[in-house]
Amino acid sequence: MQHPGHDALQASPSRPGPRSTTPTTGYASRDVGRARGVAPRSAPVPALLLAVLMAALGSLVVPHQPVQGAGAAGMKAVIIVGPASSSTSEYLAEGERIARQAQAQGMDVRRIFTPRATWARVKANIQGAKLVVYLGHGNGWPSPYAPFRGESKDGLGLNPCENCGTSAPTRYYGEDYLRSQIRLAPKAVVYLHRLCYASGNGEGGMAPVFDKSLATSRTSNFASGFLGAGAGVVFALGWRQRIDLPAALARSDRTMDEIFMTRGSDGDYYDGFQGWDDYYRASTRDAGARVHLDPHPRHGHLRAITGNLTLTAAQWRGDAAAPDDPAPILRVRSTGTSDGTSPAGSTGSMVTFSPNGDGVEDRLVIGRTLSESARVRMEVRNSAGRLVRHVTRPTGKGPGRSWWSGRDQAGRVVRDGVYTVRLTPRDRADNLGRARSVKVRVLGVITRPAATATVINVRDGDGLAAATRLRTSLRQRAHVRWEIRRDGRRVRSLFEGSAPVGRLAVRWDGTDDAGRPVRDGTYTAVLTATTKVGTARFASAVTVRPYVVTLEPRVPARGRVVTIRIESTERQASPPIVEISQPGLRPYRVRSRALDATHAIGRVALRAGGAKGTMTIRVIGTDAGGQVERRAYARELR
Repeated sequence: MQHPGHDALQASPSRPGPRSTTPTTGYASRDVGRARGVAPRSAPVPALLLAVLMAALGSLVVPHQPVQGAGAAGMKAVIIVGPASSSTSEYLAEGERIARQAQAQGMDVRRIFTPRATWARVKANIQGAKLVVYLGHGNGWPSPYAPFRGESKDGLGLNPCENCGTSAPTRYYGEDYLRSQIRLAPKAVVYLHRLCYASGNGEGGMAPVFDKSLATSRTSNFASGFLGAGAGVVFALGWRQRIDLPAALARSDRTMDEIFMTRGSDGDYYDGFQGWDDYYRASTRDAGARVHLDPHPRHGHLRAITGNLTLTAAQWRGDAAAPDDPAPILRVRSTGTSDGTSPAGSTGSMVTFSPNGDGVEDRLVIGRTLSESARVRMEVRNSAGRLVRHVTRPTGKGPGRSWWSGRDQAGRVVRDGVYTVRLTPRDRADNLGRARSVKVRVLGVITRPAATATVINVRDGDGLAAATRLRTSLRQRAHVRWEIRRDGRRVRSLFEGSAPVGRLAVRWDGTDDAGRPVRDGTYTAVLTATTKVGTARFASAVTVRPYVVTLEPRVPARGRVVTIRIESTERQASPPIVEISQPGLRPYRVRSRALDATHAIGRVALRAGGAKGTMTIRVIGTDAGGQVERRAYARELR
């Protein structure tokens, strides 16, 4: 079954050759004339601007605020829909929906839709675009399809020729093509919609990715070519979003990060900002670019934004600031703590961090932007208004950061409670700018939990990898609740009650509250600790499964060689046997070759007969304890 928002990835072809360069608009294209806009404002009066950007878990809901200015009238928007196998019709409908949203804002919309989504037509239409939207296959890196090739990785998956049929393989034009042959408008916005790899996850059939380093690498790589072509930011959203991005760009003055953090619907539908464990990283590819990733506790990494996150919609449009607004501008967004994570205990607009010495979220980071060089004084006061910490530092023009370690002027960690952090700028001419304050909650009652295992296998009953032990520490007595959840529902209560200062550990053996082994899948261990100050919350993923099976190519063809990779949770006594059932044919078996105690590989030429459809791959293995494990996996066959 495909992972939500990720379509099957076809193997990369060799470097594509030259294509026709006949200029055209696109499939079902409709040019939009330049709509009449409001005259731009005059130049602003110089003013000292201080923007305070504070760390917070969850999106701070920013109301949609219409702004004056020319809007997006006449700006070029290019909507590209590449071939996407069985999802093509759905992607075409989604691309048309976004195209109409852009038209509603007066944009000059160019549609490049499959089966006529070729590189020649993209190249002829995309130059100077302010908004680029791409739906289709994503061929990213790192992936199982080595080696990395800039000519085909991290770019666009297009038709090899116009109207050449659904059986024609996808042709990938990677980051090398984007950098060398495309030049977007300054500060352009790119929207990668429902791609594999672009937001951190792999592809359909692969396990969700919770590894932050891998997710950051994939996201940075996929955005790099578009940033190199002139984009200001790259949105990578793996599932359908209800946000109207063209309207947000044309009719607000929010930052790109604030737009990214727009809340969506509730429940399991992966729409809008999740905020349960979002975090920031520096791009691994582009100096100065930042990455904001927003994983889902069950589906993994399906939302990311990369680039200049403080870029505003007004800057994207090129609007001038109002001359009669000398007050500093305050913008608030989630920037993370000193370790790059988002504070796990935050609720609503109150920022929470935990200076408890566990190396996680020990330091609050406050991002700020100054219109000129200045000295910034930071004051921290407790709920009674008493000054507990102050420092003044010279600060240069532009973006920067202030931080607080949760310690007072004497270097002692402050007590848990609510504090106000106030930043006041003063320029070289001794002009005092308007101060900005944020409220923060210090809540160091618990440390982030650690697990002895993040993957277990419980249904075979042999006890080899049947449980994980979760540990935390408490700095003060608190009411603690620790439970296993899936799809928003409780599966198993591990602990609930008053816990004293010290260590606390629980064990989960993969069973529910009734003692039954749970089904295979990814579960969330949710830990909360409540004191009179507030509630700290941590969530960590635990996966239950015996094997992970991946195929190369992802969608194999009858009569062709396929590579089957098997990763086992338990150590294996011998390489697993693979039984293959193709539609219309008798099952047949092949033996895999062990790479180590938990990894095996098999290569087999699939039978040429039978029919397309869904084939079954059954893995039969014997673990180190002599227990036989059988699991069946469905995979697409063409």
